[in-house]
Amino acid sequence: MSEQTATLWIDAYFSKCGKCKRRADPKQSHHISVVGPGIEVGTRGCGALFVKTASLRHEFSSDDLLAVRPDLPVGETFTSSD
Repeated sequence: MSEQTATLWIDAYFSKCGKCKRRADPKQSHHISVVGPGIEVGTRGCGALFVKTASLRHEFSSDDLLAVRPDLPVGETFTSSD
């Protein structure tokens, strides 16, 4: 079985997984944890491997995304589907 992959969507206040659309810790290589206000500690993510970053915010530059995850390429799209 092949590993599921996803885009890490980065916003000004939170990040989310492009596969399951739930909030994500941008420091994790995979969507291990769902994090954020009102989320119960220990809530598991979908496990997808983050393979690129993107943002719905047009004012975010490639440099902004690389500052968060320098190990991932920056996606070229501004829509939330992978």
